[in-house]
Amino acid sequence: MERLLNSAEKSESGATATRMNRNSEAQKLRHKLGLDLPGFYFSIQTVADIDTLHKVENLNHHSLLKRIARQSGKPIDVMNWYQEIVNTQESLSNLISDTSHKEIQPYKDQLNSALSLFQSILVTSNESDRQLRMDSVTTILSTIIGVRTVSSRWVTCNKSYQALYINKVWYKKYVPCIQWYGINNQYHRWLFGAGKDSPGAIRGDFGVSYRDGQRISSRLISPVKWSVSLALISLAIAFSLSIPIGLYAGSHPNSWFDKLSSGAVFGMYALPGFFVATLLLVFFANPDFNDWLPASGIKDPELFNPEWSLFQRLTHYFPYVILPIISLSYASFAFISRQVRSSVIDAYKSEYVRTAKAKGLSERRILFKHILPNSLFPLITLFGQILPLLFGGSIIIEGIFSIPGMGLEIYESVVNQDYPMIVAIFTLMGLLTMVGYLISDVLYAFADPRVSYNSRK
Repeated sequence: MERLLNSAEKSESGATATRMNRNSEAQKLRHKLGLDLPGFYFSIQTVADIDTLHKVENLNHHSLLKRIARQSGKPIDVMNWYQEIVNTQESLSNLISDTSHKEIQPYKDQLNSALSLFQSILVTSNESDRQLRMDSVTTILSTIIGVRTVSSRWVTCNKSYQALYINKVWYKKYVPCIQWYGINNQYHRWLFGAGKDSPGAIRGDFGVSYRDGQRISSRLISPVKWSVSLALISLAIAFSLSIPIGLYAGSHPNSWFDKLSSGAVFGMYALPGFFVATLLLVFFANPDFNDWLPASGIKDPELFNPEWSLFQRLTHYFPYVILPIISLSYASFAFISRQVRSSVIDAYKSEYVRTAKAKGLSERRILFKHILPNSLFPLITLFGQILPLLFGGSIIIEGIFSIPGMGLEIYESVVNQDYPMIVAIFTLMGLLTMVGYLISDVLYAFADPRVSYNSRK
C-alpha cells in the first residue's frame, strides 16, 4: 500500500512538473513570437481599460479583467488582484507537488478542489458567484494545517478584490483615451521584422505556422503551385470555349444554336459546384458505375517517383486532375459565354456597326475587327478578380477531391486557428486584387484606343 502511495505521489509530482515546464515553454514561445506585445501602434479605449492586458498569457481571462476594470474604474488594482491570484495559485500548486510537506498529504483532495476553484474564479461572469467561490477557497485554506503562508496571501488577495467595488470610479468607463505603444508592437514586428531571423512581411517573410513551426513562405509554395496550375488550366479551357460560343450565339440571336446553347449554359450555371463535383465522382470514379479515374489526391504514393522527368510526372498527374479541372471550369464557362453573348448583342445595336455595314464590310470583319474588341470589356473587368481566385483556390472543390491547394490550406488554417497563415494568405490575396485591377486598367487601353491615361492639357 505504501508503495502505491509513493508511486501515486511521484506520478502526481511528475505531472505537476510537466505542466510547469509546458507553461514555461509556452511563455518562451509567446515571447519569441511577440504575442506578449500590444497589437498595434496605439489603441482607442477608455480610462478604465487596462493598457497592459496584452501581457496576460491566458486569453480566456481577458474579458473578465476588462469587465471588472470597467465596473470598478481601477485598472491598476485589477491587474494587481489578478497577479495575486496567479501567484497564490502557483504557490498552492507547488505545495501540492512537494512531497516533503507530509502534513498536507491527507488534504490533497480539498487542495485540488481549491485549484479548480481558482480556474473558475477567473472565467465566471457572475459577480456574486465569483465572490462565493473565493469564499470557498478561503474556507478550504483556513482549515488545513501547513498552508498558512498561502492562506494569508489569499486573505490579502480577497481583501484587494473587495476593495475594487468600494468607492468605484464609475465615470472612467465613459472617458475615452488613446494609448500609444510605439513601434514595439505586433503589427510593426510582423511588417518590418525583428532581426535577421525575422525579415518581416514587407520582405516576403510572414513568420511561422502555428501548426508545425515551418516558415509560411516555404509552406505556401506547394499549395500555390497546385491551385494556380489547376485554375490557369480551367480558365484557359473556359475562355477558349466560351468566347467562340458567346460570339456565335450573340451574332445569331434567337437561332437554334442560340436557344440550345442558352438552355445548356443556364442549366450548367444553375448547378452548384459541389453538386457537379459529386456527380463526376459518382459516375466516373466509382466502381459501381465507371471506375475510369482516381477519386481523390494528385498522385499514387506507391507508384510516383520524384526523380521522373517532367513529362512522366505530368502523365502521372493527368488522370487525377481531369475531374477537378472540369468542376472548376464549367461554372466559369457558363458565366463568360453569357457575358460575351450579351456584349455582342449590345454591340450590334451600336452606331459604328451600322456605319461599318453601310461601308460594305463583311460580317466576319465586322465581328472580329469591331465587335470583338468592344465585347472584351466585361471580360477585362473580370480579369481583376482572377488573380486572387488563382491564389485562393476553391475550398469546396479542393476539399472534395483532396487537392493539396490553397483552398484546403485556408480551410485547415481556419480550423486550427493558424492565424499567421490566415493573415499571410489574405494579405497576399488583397495585394493580388490590387495588381489585377491595375492590369485590367492597362488592358482597357489595348482593347480600345479611345481609352487614354494621359493627363489633359
